[in-house]
Amino acid sequence: MIQKILIDITYLDMGIVPPPSTHEDRNSYSKGLSSLAAIDQRKARRKFRKIYKKARIKRERIALKKGTRSWYNNKRSVVVPNKKQRDSIVNDEILYLHRQFGEPGCPPTPNQKNARRSLVYEHILNSMADNE
Repeated sequence: MIQKILIDITYLDMGIVPPPSTHEDRNSYSKGLSSLAAIDQRKARRKFRKIYKKARIKRERIALKKGTRSWYNNKRSVVVPNKKQRDSIVNDEILYLHRQFGEPGCPPTPNQKNARRSLVYEHILNSMADNE
């Protein structure tokens, strides 16, 4: 409960609308956004997209690191795949990200919007844990 409150405060400090508390209450995000003035709605949406883009780039960098030998050398008891296998792994990861969050520049589906909200939530949790 306290963590949820801290997360909501962090969202508000960042200038974006906090996520709904339950999955059944998906419309509360739209309600929260519509309660703002038009200028503030635009700012909140832009800030959300900025945070989302930052989190997605971080995910893509992790996927690209899986194409390097050093990624596997840092893992214990893992056989390092050859270059062709590593390239295949990276391509699969990037395709997965495009399917999950939508192609850049294309309007997202409702499921992709939810995945984007989850990614931003996860990114904020990780940033809170790093600051502690």
